[in-house]
Amino acid sequence: MLEVVMDASSLASVGTMVGSAGVMVLDDSRNMVWALNNLNQFYANESCGQCTPCREGSLWMSKITTRMLTGGGRAKDPSVLKSVADNIAGRTVCAFGEACSWPTQSFLSKFPEEFTGAASAKKDSAAN
Repeated sequence: MLEVVMDASSLASVGTMVGSAGVMVLDDSRNMVWALNNLNQFYANESCGQCTPCREGSLWMSKITTRMLTGGGRAKDPSVLKSVADNIAGRTVCAFGEACSWPTQSFLSKFPEEFTGAASAKKDSAAN
């Protein structure tokens, strides 16, 4: 991945996109549920609240990833997260809805094992 040119067509060829051209670099020691939760909390806080899918969906995604991090995850959490994200995109007045749903869709697609593991983790073994 370090050799991929940062332009739209090169990134599309490896299954990702340039988006707003913001880049996050995380090493392999970072918990992806934690990283997504950080983004979900940002989007839930920044939603203007005008559109129900974004207002409610961003908050639900934040609550679910927080629950997963604190050891209260449920086996169905990854599929619920995907469903919530899928029901936000394309259903809002502005692009913020897509912006808050895309990270969840992407993280679940790229790191499914981390979300499955966090969904079944016990409270005493939750990792941050």
